[in-house]
Amino acid sequence: MSDAQGRIKYLDGLRGMAIMLVIFSHYWGSQWMTNLTVSESVASLRPVRQGWVGVQLFFLISGFVILMTIERCTSARQFIYKRWLRLFPAMAIATALTVAFNYSIQPIEKFHNTPWYDAIPGLIFVSPSLLQIIFQIDIDSLHRSFWTLYVEVGFYVVFGISYFFMGWKRAALLLLVFAVAILSALPILMRLGVSGVGLRLVEPFDWLGIKFYLWFASGIFFAKAKSQSSTPLFMLAILTGLAAALLVSPFPIPLTWDDRYPMIAALVLFAVAQRWQALQTLLEWRPLLLVGTVSYPLYLIHETIGFGLLVLLKRTLPQIPNELLPIPIVALMIGVAYWITRRAEPELRAFLERRLSSRRLTATNAA
Repeated sequence: MSDAQGRIKYLDGLRGMAIMLVIFSHYWGSQWMTNLTVSESVASLRPVRQGWVGVQLFFLISGFVILMTIERCTSARQFIYKRWLRLFPAMAIATALTVAFNYSIQPIEKFHNTPWYDAIPGLIFVSPSLLQIIFQIDIDSLHRSFWTLYVEVGFYVVFGISYFFMGWKRAALLLLVFAVAILSALPILMRLGVSGVGLRLVEPFDWLGIKFYLWFASGIFFAKAKSQSSTPLFMLAILTGLAAALLVSPFPIPLTWDDRYPMIAALVLFAVAQRWQALQTLLEWRPLLLVGTVSYPLYLIHETIGFGLLVLLKRTLPQIPNELLPIPIVALMIGVAYWITRRAEPELRAFLERRLSSRRLTATNAA
């Protein structure tokens, strides 16, 4: 079902599941940035140990939604502008909150050491690794999790431009070609005995996350299969997603089969949700919809601010068990994300639209 704003509700439910998996992994995982630890029994739970699979679910959703978005646009320029207007306001607000948080609290561990210019990669949606190479500067992201945004924006640019030049079929095929080429390049070069500079030439493409384009392509095929009621496209979507689950690792180390299963499960969940009304109804559970609706700003603020608050809360109330410590922080982060979604982000977006429209009008009159 869709709401009055045209949002597909069960997709928001899937977003809610995806962001909660990420939060489980970050807040209850065994490798906290805060150096706090939870019991092994909690850290070993699948939603905690392998909650990173929420990112792959986000990629599937993005591929699905972006096709619907781009079909309502008349040019690549309009599409990229709309995407920027969708992403930048929340990023700007989250960045301001994070920088203010870092500079206002008393120094705690490493959270106070983040320089202000680490906000730049997030605000321009460009990987700091590329900025380091281009400008020879030492720069990082405010949040490690921003890497997914750099990958998504790269996908928007590649698919957005190719869509209007070649149509959706060739644009989706291009995504597949790029992903397979990057996945194959390193093994082939190593087999050929290429080393040093030759291997380093491939690294920037890996930083761009082109291998993850398989997930986006799968989402695109699912969207087309739904709009055209096409079983062949539905099977192609499943096969593409299965290739992503079996071939693409979100980590610099190879994954075991035990780590591949959650990605396959995420693909199956997404596929079944396209065809089974009962699952769609379950995904439209109100709390899940709420979290899904605010998932983007929640993703932006949950890491550094959340981890910092965890340390402060632990120092203030050391008697609270580590397993319970993240619960009030998660509730607070959801509340802040809700405020960003409902109040701050719409106001900033409207302001930017007015300013940009005024500039375009001035430029037109001057011409």
